Amino acid sequence: MPRGVFKTKPTGRPLIDIDWKIFEELCHIQCTQSEIASFLKIHHETLIRRVEDNYKEPFASVYKKYSEGGKSSLRRNQFRMSETNSAMAIWLGKQWLGQKDHEEKTASPIQESIDMKNAFYASQYEMQKLKKELDDLKSKTNPELQRSNSQIQSMDRSSQLR
Repeated sequence: MPRGVFKTKPTGRPLIDIDWKIFEELCHIQCTQSEIASFLKIHHETLIRRVEDNYKEPFASVYKKYSEGGKSSLRRNQFRMSETNSAMAIWLGKQWLGQKDHEEKTASPIQESIDMKNAFYASQYEMQKLKKELDDLKSKTNPELQRSNSQIQSMDRSSQLR
């Protein structure tokens, strides 16, 4: 061996082989960073560093890229389930179509009391209006009725005289 060149032993732990296909599948099913690290039996910081070394991108962008496929797969399964599961169809309608349950409005006892009083006063007001209209009609028709009654009576008298 030439002088000054030493053959040294590697230092530190040996690199653990990571099956990147498994990593991608774990991202696909929306596993968290710590769950992926635990599954691969490595520290989460090691996972971040190794992902950046392998993909030449930050962990967040790699995770986002591979997790998007999982979201579409989940969405596809939900739509499939909604064909036979009404609860799933309702949930999807609420989430994506803005649908919501109809809420029955129940009034409080105080509000019911106020509503009843208002209805009572409104009916009293209507009754007063009707009485006034009736009185107006009576006052207008009274002279007319008296004339027609007197005409009828005079006709009756004239027919009796014959």
